[in-house]
Formats: sequence, C-alpha cells, structure tokens
Amino acid sequence: MKRLHSVLFILLSAIILVSCSKEKILSKRLEGMWDIDVYQKIVYGDGTPLPPPESGTAGNAGKFEFFSDGKGQFNVIKDLGQDMYFGEDDFLWTNTSESVSIRTTTGGTKKFEVVTNKKDKMVWERTQIYSYSGGQHGVSYTMEERITLLK
Repeated sequence: MKRLHSVLFILLSAIILVSCSKEKILSKRLEGMWDIDVYQKIVYGDGTPLPPPESGTAGNAGKFEFFSDGKGQFNVIKDLGQDMYFGEDDFLWTNTSESVSIRTTTGGTKKFEVVTNKKDKMVWERTQIYSYSGGQHGVSYTMEERITLLK
C-alpha cells in the first residue's frame, strides 16, 4: 500500500511540474513585441455567419508588447471592410499553460485559448455569446475571434 501511495505521489508531482513548466514557457515566450499578422472575427446570428462589417479578416493589424512584470501595451488597427477600428491601450496580462488573459483599462478582460505556442508564432482563439441593441430581438449572437501573432 505504501508503494502505491509513493507511485501516486510521484505521478502527481510530475504532472504538477509539467503543468507549471508549460505555464512558465508560455509566459517567457509572450515577453517582447508581437505583430498581429492576422485578426479574424466571425459573428453568428442564430448560427448563421453575418457579412461584413460584423465579420471579416484583417492582415497586419497592429502590435502587442508584453513586459515581464505582467504589463503590456497594444496598438491595433483592424479594417474589416466598413468597420475600421483604431485602438491603443495599456493592459495587464496573466496566463495559464493553455490561455492568456488581457485586462485593459477600457475594455474589461478577454481570455484567449492558446491554439499554437511557438517561439515566433502564436495563435489565440476566443468565443463570446452576447446580445446587442442593434441586433434583432430574440436572436442569439456568437462572436469568434482568432488572432495570429508573429515575433
């Protein structure tokens, strides 16, 4: 029985160490300047993709800079057809082994799942379900964002 407890303890410790190291790897990789190579937004109304300007893709859409102290800055230019957006702000960031959360001073917190985590390329995704005053009454809207970052 003691042997089983020892084996379980070793396995649990290994899992915790691997998880922590993945988190640290992502944290270290984030540090520095990243170009937003591609920004994609798809908005669905009751499961049907909406046309631009609600949905679209933009290339060369700005920059993120992540500092080691958990702070950062972004400068974003998104042109999705008629929907041109310019923005810059400071933010605070945190991460787990599989996600990055960004909290801005003006826009709240956005949590992205990390799909690709390489030294020179990251891909993030997030999905948000919402309703808005410009939409049709009783329609459920879902927004999917996908951001490709290059260092």
